[in-house]
Amino acid sequence: TADITIIGGGAMGCSLAYHLAARGRKPLLLERGRLGGGSTGRCAGGVRQQFSTAINIRLGQRAIQLLREFLATTGTDPLYRPIGYLLLATVGAQAEALARDVALQRLLEVPVDVLGPAEVGRLVPGLLTDDIITASICASDGLAGPNEVTTGYAQAAGRQGAQVEEGVEVIGIDLRDEQVVGVRTDHGAVSTPEVVICAGPQSRQVGEMASITVPVDPLKRHVLLTEPFPGQPLHTPMTIDLATGFYFH
Repeated sequence: TADITIIGGGAMGCSLAYHLAARGRKPLLLERGRLGGGSTGRCAGGVRQQFSTAINIRLGQRAIQLLREFLATTGTDPLYRPIGYLLLATVGAQAEALARDVALQRLLEVPVDVLGPAEVGRLVPGLLTDDIITASICASDGLAGPNEVTTGYAQAAGRQGAQVEEGVEVIGIDLRDEQVVGVRTDHGAVSTPEVVICAGPQSRQVGEMASITVPVDPLKRHVLLTEPFPGQPLHTPMTIDLATGFYFH
């Protein structure tokens, strides 16, 4: 039996397991592969507060706060590097939207600055700036280690009483009168009154086991690894071209 069952052992699932356990719950986390082996292990590790909605801005602020406290809280260094997020607008409509976003971010006390093309060029040597209209940057945005955050939360969750199981795949969710009563796995059945789906791009399929629709559709991304570029500082910010979605760091 389990007080609450979490399906998926990426950063979100392990974070949830830790925070539930820290509040006195006894969660069971089930990961079909290894912790962080899905989309968490393939992400760029970016963390930012520069969003266009208040709820996402506040979530970003909370994430930065948690990363700053992470070592003291979990005993694991999250490798948080506040190198900044640099957002580039090259189209008039994007520049207008960026200005609105900056106004909202400043209203919510995000330390964001607006840059012109010359300032962007000095910040990112070698970047072509001819088509840049405007840009924004928040110095406390940056990077963290996806593996470190995931394993740090998982280990801390275990110390708080959570049960974390790798190599256990959920193959069914049992309902009675439209209420969850258990999950079935390839290692046997678990009685549980609550289930949280943290399965990333597989969340829709897991939701179908409980006859619900989880509106998550995976999109394939491409990652290119290179050798260091001569003359490019290691502290170059995460730089995003808003027109194409291309980014680098």
